[in-house]
Amino acid sequence: MGDFYKLWLDLKLTITASKATHSQALRQCIEDREESLFANNAVLCSIYLDPRIRRVLLQKPLSIMLARAQLKGLLAQIFNLNKSMNPIPRTSPNSPTASGSLEQGNELLSQNSTTCSILKEFLNNIEVASDDEAEDDAHIEQLKKAYSEIGNYSPKPVSLNRNIMEYWKEKQFQYPHLYQLANVVHSVPATQVSVERSFSALKLILTDQRCNLSSESLSKLLFVKLINN
Repeated sequence: MGDFYKLWLDLKLTITASKATHSQALRQCIEDREESLFANNAVLCSIYLDPRIRRVLLQKPLSIMLARAQLKGLLAQIFNLNKSMNPIPRTSPNSPTASGSLEQGNELLSQNSTTCSILKEFLNNIEVASDDEAEDDAHIEQLKKAYSEIGNYSPKPVSLNRNIMEYWKEKQFQYPHLYQLANVVHSVPATQVSVERSFSALKLILTDQRCNLSSESLSKLLFVKLINN
């Protein structure tokens, strides 16, 4: 997506510098469309994580805030997914390591086996809850560090000809969480096959023999054609 916006900027600047008759109208169309681009979260995130063109966001503080918020939400989803797929193993309360000290303490507290059993079960339940809480705390702390990585990211500009994925591969140890995000946001396609399919269908409808079709009729025929496909 970053490469797409780089080409977009190049086109915009070329048309702006042009002295052609319709360059002004074309530039206005590009600027209007650019507002829609910046309303797209995928575009914002890819520009934020692309040091080649990231400077354009300096003129749009709100877009920077939106990009950070979107990246934090995406990172939280990645964290939760990793947590569910790779749960942290913990020692069972009934294992010798976890229960040995409790058994010794219970023997000292009382000689009544029934009381010891109840107390042991009560303490083991508390221990399980504590393990869960410790695991959640570690998850939250890791997420905070990742959020800080997003907020503090302020790279130096790099060459426009630099391969963005090679850049992030070099930075994967310096910015491990941003590296994960970069692999996601920079894999978003800038175009869709459905758009190409629409142009192909339009070519079959708007032939030389039907060049007098009105725009309304053309739109309706194209709609029917795409629905049937």
